[in-house]
Amino acid sequence: MLRGLIFDFDGLIADTETVWYRVLCRLYTAHGATLPYALWRSGVGHGPDAFDPFATLAGLVGGRHSRAALEAQGERMFRTAMRGVRTRPGVVPFVARATAAGLRLAVASSSRRASVEPYLYRFGLRRHFAYVATGDDVTRIKPAPDLYLLALRGLGLRAPEAVALEDSGVGLRAATAAGLRCVVVPTWATADHDFTTSCCVVKSLRGLDPLTL
Repeated sequence: MLRGLIFDFDGLIADTETVWYRVLCRLYTAHGATLPYALWRSGVGHGPDAFDPFATLAGLVGGRHSRAALEAQGERMFRTAMRGVRTRPGVVPFVARATAAGLRLAVASSSRRASVEPYLYRFGLRRHFAYVATGDDVTRIKPAPDLYLLALRGLGLRAPEAVALEDSGVGLRAATAAGLRCVVVPTWATADHDFTTSCCVVKSLRGLDPLTL
């Protein structure tokens, strides 16, 4: 019996990939460098070792700025850029339907808490989530299952009682490794990922009945 849902954040609740791409392009330009689209795309949803934009930029600027300083600058630019961003289509009513149906909800995101929780509040969604697990809470982020296992514990549920919602192949792998069934809602940046182990792939959460998952 389905008792809970665990949501990814980046790309699933909000299209932060587009925001980050624009921010990183501006950051690279500000330091006299160029971010190739193919290089950025290679890292989207592929885990922490695929592409580190700040370490790459630190190398390009010849050590004039540390990776940490560039990341801090990028985070500030990201927060500014996120001011006008809304949730992906269908997310808010889907969350409301899930809550009304009595399901317990959690978020499991590899991002830092400061890049997740403030936006849940701004979107009016934080009150719906009984537990929020972020990259600050684990030593291994996705594709390791740790975030999903932590979210399950936070909800007091076993894996067969919950379904994960993801947008990327790495997120799907993390959910599957935790023993969860996973619904995938791809973005333009993850549409070419391998989703063969998902229970279904949908274009959006609009009109989807959470109790049918």
